[in-house]
Amino acid sequence: MKKIIGILIFVICLSACVLPVMAEKEDVGIHATLTIVPDSSRTPSDNVKKIVDDTRANISATRETIKGEAEDIKSGIRENITEVRISIRENISEIKSSVDDKRNELARNISDLRDSKRQQLEELNRSLQNVTPDRRGWVKNQNEVRIAVHTLLSMENRTGGIGQNVSAIAREFNNSVSISEKLEQKIQERSGIMRVFLGGDRDAAGQLANITSQNQDRIQMIQQLINTETLDPEVRVFLEEQLQTMQREENRLEQLATREQQDRGLFGSLLGN
Repeated sequence: MKKIIGILIFVICLSACVLPVMAEKEDVGIHATLTIVPDSSRTPSDNVKKIVDDTRANISATRETIKGEAEDIKSGIRENITEVRISIRENISEIKSSVDDKRNELARNISDLRDSKRQQLEELNRSLQNVTPDRRGWVKNQNEVRIAVHTLLSMENRTGGIGQNVSAIAREFNNSVSISEKLEQKIQERSGIMRVFLGGDRDAAGQLANITSQNQDRIQMIQQLINTETLDPEVRVFLEEQLQTMQREENRLEQLATREQQDRGLFGSLLGN
């Protein structure tokens, strides 16, 4: 500040010295314009003080202006942040509403599938009223597993990225069901005389055991696909219910095949085969 005051005093003094010279040269066309003209009624120190005061006033006014502009900017930022927050809340609310709608729709679809499955099973079981109790039991099991497989196929578009893979495996399973049914029928209807003397149908039992082993692998593959996919809880539970039905049937068939292979009959026991 002292340095600035010294410069200002120097400029004022220099101007006072140059004025007379410039006045003499007016007739030659030389004119001078001074940026700072000291007040003749004041001393140089008064003029310097006035300049300093004016400078301080300008600085203070500039600070106030900047401060006001900064407050306006802050206020604008606050308003923008508030608008963004409101927009985010609205978007989140819309997303949650959309998710809830999809879940409700999915729940209705699962409920419809359960009803359809139950109706199909009841319809199939009504056709077994005139068959023997033994046959009714194992045919009923076959009906349950067949409907479970068809249910998996019907859910292809509801199981995300695994839908096509699950359906492909379920089709392979479904193709084996008819063969398993024929083999079981052959075992179940084996005549009592042949069973007494020759034992079980080991050829049919071996084929059935082989198919059962393949189906066990298919069930595990579907379960692995379900475990790797992020599914709606209701969809996951419904899928696993079908797998449990299929697993129970394969366990039953596996036990049937084992018993049939172990049934040696009278001749088999005597010959030690």
